[in-house]
Amino acid sequence: MSESELRVFLSVDIAGSTALKDLKNYTSILEKYTERQNLARQIKSRLGLGSDNDDTLKQIILSCWSEEDIDWASMIERTFTDFHIAFSHIIETDKVTNSYERYPWKALGDELIYSFSVKTRTQLNKLVCAFLNTIRKQDEKLSKKNYSRLKGSAWTAGFPIRNRKVKLPQPRLFYKEMNKEKEYPYPHTDYLGPDLDIGFRLGKCTWPGFLVVSLDLAELLADKDTKNQVLLSLLGWTKLKGVWNDSPYPIIWAKLPPGYKDNPKYKEYNDGAEIESEWIAKLKSKEFKKAHLLSSLLKSIRLKLHPRLGCVTPYIRHEGDTVPRQHIEILSILEQLKNNPTGDSGKQSDGSRISKKIKAALKTTITNTLEELLVTMGEKLKDKLREKARKPRSHRR
Repeated sequence: MSESELRVFLSVDIAGSTALKDLKNYTSILEKYTERQNLARQIKSRLGLGSDNDDTLKQIILSCWSEEDIDWASMIERTFTDFHIAFSHIIETDKVTNSYERYPWKALGDELIYSFSVKTRTQLNKLVCAFLNTIRKQDEKLSKKNYSRLKGSAWTAGFPIRNRKVKLPQPRLFYKEMNKEKEYPYPHTDYLGPDLDIGFRLGKCTWPGFLVVSLDLAELLADKDTKNQVLLSLLGWTKLKGVWNDSPYPIIWAKLPPGYKDNPKYKEYNDGAEIESEWIAKLKSKEFKKAHLLSSLLKSIRLKLHPRLGCVTPYIRHEGDTVPRQHIEILSILEQLKNNPTGDSGKQSDGSRISKKIKAALKTTITNTLEELLVTMGEKLKDKLREKARKPRSHRR
């Protein structure tokens, strides 16, 4: 069978970054400098120091000027760096995943995204908790500065059936682990597919200090009662563009379990937040429960989905989960396509020659069927045009 893998994607987004870029940028540097220059001159005058020696004045102004006064790019860079250091420390200390995977998969504007290969539900729960804990720690610090905040979204994607790995033409990178040199997978691989689209759409359905999770991820977290299990709450439903044929999608938020280590306690939103966000308004009337207590509810949601969407119950093959029959058949077909013995060069076996004849006959049959269908459609169209032409003019109005 072709390689089958489940990956989790964890995205941290800087909320308020657009306003930050307008407030802290180089285009206003001259205006701000002039304001400080005038203020410094007034102070010198009051102190009776005279108005000479502008070079000294300039040095004083610049020495009191931090990057936060003018450079939004430095602020965003520092925010991402601080987040990455804190998150890496947790997952390395707890030995949650491979060392190379602690680096971000990619950055999309003001969004930093991590991707991890999932082997067990326990590992998945640890990753989600570590990620949410890091978001809350860093968001608490940022909330005191009133410039920007951090919010998160998380989802899973299975490969290679619903989603695909795409190879990129990038240089090969290597890292050392246990005195052995290994190839680092980033940035060779990109991930595309409907489950990735769901994840990117979910980002608008969260709030600073919180984490929204996909249905698939919520189901996996709820499959069994694990230690320090994350809490979940179904806040409501909304349409995500292009997702599930534009049918409503469940919005599920995650919360750290009681007593989780270093979980900061702070005010994530003010009283006016419920006007800005429908989810904050709904949050006040919802209860968070241990994930496994929502298992039946989440499974009932999936059972109502149309089979045509191809949304099967998520599974982790590494844990020995039952693979849906249709996935087994699809993976088998993919494997056969990969190892197809027919080709233009080399000697072909009898089976290969027979396969080639069947393939040619099948292609001819399909072509003939399409031609017949087009002829039939053409005749029907002609009949409709003749019938329309025979009708009196008054009936055509």
